[in-house]
Order: sequence, then C-alpha cells, then structure tokens
Amino acid sequence: MVDTNFSSLQARIDKLRLKRAHVAALTGLSASCLSAAFHGQMDLSYPDFRKVSDLIRVCELLQDRAGVPIDWRCIAILKNLIHEFQIELMAPSPRQ
Repeated sequence: MVDTNFSSLQARIDKLRLKRAHVAALTGLSASCLSAAFHGQMDLSYPDFRKVSDLIRVCELLQDRAGVPIDWRCIAILKNLIHEFQIELMAPSPRQ
C-alpha cells in the first residue's frame, strides 16, 4: 500500500522552494485540496498523489539539470517545459 499522505512529499517540495500554489497550478489540483492534505486534514487520492509525486520528480530532475535554483512562478512556461521534459523521459533512448 502506498502512503498518500502529503507530508511525505513536503520535504521535497520545500527543498525545491515550490509553493503549494505552484503545485496546484502545475498539477491542476485545487489549492484547497492541497492545503487540506498539507495540514493533515485529508490524504490525497492515489491519482492525485501520483500527480504531485510525478511533478516533484520532474522538477527535481529539471533543477539538477539547471544547476541553479529555478524560479517556479512562471507557470505557463513551466507547464510547457515540464511537458517537454516528460516526453523526453518517456522517449526510448537511441541505440548506439
């Protein structure tokens, strides 16, 4: 069974300097749902937990690739960048 408690993701979100509003905007989840999960008032559903977890994973990879802190406030640009990066991750690597 997967722990869908938002607090298990909080340290990673904090390390990235992501705000809950950024997470909400980038995942399409409501800010109130994320706030309730953050405060332990409810757990996220498994699909919502996966959305947040997958977003954090991609953001961590982007942060590592950039080598400098990323300003996550440019939501429209980030949505496109994250989408392109996810496609890149799913693409089979070329054989050499």
